[in-house]
Amino acid sequence: MTTVEHRPRASEVRTFLIADIRGYTRYTHEHGDDAGSELAAQFARIVREAMPAWDGELLELRGDEALCVFVSARRALGAAVDLQGRFRGGSAGGAPLPQGVGIGLDAGEALPTDGGYRGGALNLAARLCSRAQPGEILASEQVVHLARRIEGVRFGSPHTMRFKGIEDQVRVVRVMPDQDLPPPPRATAARRPAPWLPLAGVVLIAAAIVAIAVVTLSRRSGSAAEAAAPFTATVGPARPLGDHRTVVAAGPAGTYIVQQQGATGGTITRIQPGKTTPDPMRPLGVIPLGVNVGAEGAWVVAVASFRSTSALLIHVPVYGSTTQVSIPGRAGCMSIAIVSCNPTQGSGSIWVAAGSRIYRYTPGRKRLDVVKAGARVFDITYGSGALWALAGSELVRIDAITGATTRLPLEPPTGQPLQPEYVIAAGGDVWISAFSSDTTQNRLIHVETYQPTLKVAASFRFPGLGSINSGGSASLWVASTLGWHRLTRLDVRSGQHTGPTIALPDTATWIAPSGSEVWLGTYRSSDSTRRLLDVHLNAKP
Repeated sequence: MTTVEHRPRASEVRTFLIADIRGYTRYTHEHGDDAGSELAAQFARIVREAMPAWDGELLELRGDEALCVFVSARRALGAAVDLQGRFRGGSAGGAPLPQGVGIGLDAGEALPTDGGYRGGALNLAARLCSRAQPGEILASEQVVHLARRIEGVRFGSPHTMRFKGIEDQVRVVRVMPDQDLPPPPRATAARRPAPWLPLAGVVLIAAAIVAIAVVTLSRRSGSAAEAAAPFTATVGPARPLGDHRTVVAAGPAGTYIVQQQGATGGTITRIQPGKTTPDPMRPLGVIPLGVNVGAEGAWVVAVASFRSTSALLIHVPVYGSTTQVSIPGRAGCMSIAIVSCNPTQGSGSIWVAAGSRIYRYTPGRKRLDVVKAGARVFDITYGSGALWALAGSELVRIDAITGATTRLPLEPPTGQPLQPEYVIAAGGDVWISAFSSDTTQNRLIHVETYQPTLKVAASFRFPGLGSINSGGSASLWVASTLGWHRLTRLDVRSGQHTGPTIALPDTATWIAPSGSEVWLGTYRSSDSTRRLLDVHLNAKP
C-alpha cells in the first residue's frame, strides 16, 4: 500500500485590493433597478479591463464590490490609481462612473483556498475600503513599505486608524496620483412628492404628534435629571481573559462574557446582578460571535466552524438547558471585523443581522421573518418600537409591527469621510458612532426618533471615539482611545458630559453598563491579552 503524505497548503504573500461603489443602494433607490444594474455592469467592466495591465486577478465580484489580488504590491498600487482614473475620467471613451468608488489595500500572508484566499490582509483591505471616501485610496503602511517609490504615484503622511476587532491601531497611507483627477461625483438628495392625505388623516396625525411630544418631553425631563446625578468612579482590579476574542454584554439577567476557544468552540460566563464574582464557566460547543442579554438569560450568535455559511441563535437561560435556532445567513463579522454579530431584543423577538439581511425570531413561531436591508449591515439595536440598523451609509428604521422601512442617509460633511459603525438606542433616541480616516474627526451622531421626519439632530466631533453603549434611559457611555484610554458618560439628550472622565489602563473594546457597575472588555497591546474591568459608580451625597 502506498502512503500519501498530506501537507497543509503553504501560505503566500499577496496584496489585496477591494473597491466598492459608494452610495450604490441609494443610487438604485433614486434612479431605479435598471440604472443600478447598469452602474454595477459599468463598474465590473472597468475593473475587468484594468486588471491584465497590472497582472491582477479579479477574484470576486459582488455587484457594487470587487476583490482583486496581486503578487506585487507595486502593481496593486498602480492598479488602484489607474482604476480611480478610469472611474472618474471614463474608460476607453466611456462616461465616468456616476458614483464615487472607495479603494482599500493591504498585503500579507494568505492561505489559498478553493477559489480564493483567507487571511488577515484580506480582512484589513476590506476595512480600509469601508473607510475610504468616494474617490479615495487607503493602503496599509505595509503595502507602501513593500512597494517603495512608484512613478506617477504619491503618498500622504501615515496616520493611525482604529478598527473594531483589531485592538492595535493601524498605520494607514492615502495614495494619490501625481496628476489631479476629476473630482468624484457628489450624491444628490432624492426629492419625493409628499403623499396626499385627507383632512381627517392630517388632524389625526397632528394629534398623535402632539401626544408623542408631550410624552417625550416628560420622559426627557426625568432622563436629564437622572443623567445629571453626580458620581465618582472606582476602577477595580482587572481579571485576565486570555488572548481569545471576547464579547461582553449586560442586561437584567446579569453580565455575560462569551469567548472563542480556538477554532472549534467557546464558553459563556455570567456575573449575577449586584455581584462581582463570575459564575462557573459553561462550554458552548460552538464558536460564539455575539451576545445580547435579556430578563431570562442570554442570546448568543454562533457558528459551528469558521467555514460555516449559516449561523446559530442560541438561548442560554438562567435556569434550564440551552436551545438553538438555525439562521440561514452567514454571520457578517466572519467576513469583515467592523461588523457586529451582536443580536438585539425587542417587541417580543430576537433580531439577528447577517450580510444584508436581518432575521427576526419570535419564540413560539416556527419560521423566521426576514428583512432586506439593502446593504451590508454593520450593527443593529432596538428602541422606540422599531429596529434600527446601520446598513451601508444609511440608518434604516424597521417598524416592529408593520415592517415598514424608513431610510436616513448619513452623509458626512465634505472632506470628512465617515464610516458608521455602532448604533445604540438610548433614552428613546438613537446614537451612532462614525469613524474617520483621521481619528481626530470621529463623530457621534444623534438622531431624534420622535420627530415627524427622521433626521440627524446633531453631530459631535469626538476625537479617538471607540465603543459606545447605553446605561439605561438617561446616559450614553463612550470610550476614547486617542492619546490615553478613557471612559465618559454623556447625557442622551444633549450629548454633554455628565460626570468625570474615567482613566482606563487598557483599550475598552466592549462596554456593558449594569446598574452601578460598568463592565468593560479591554485589550492590552503590550502582550496582546484581554481583561475584564469593573468600574464601580459611587453616587455623591
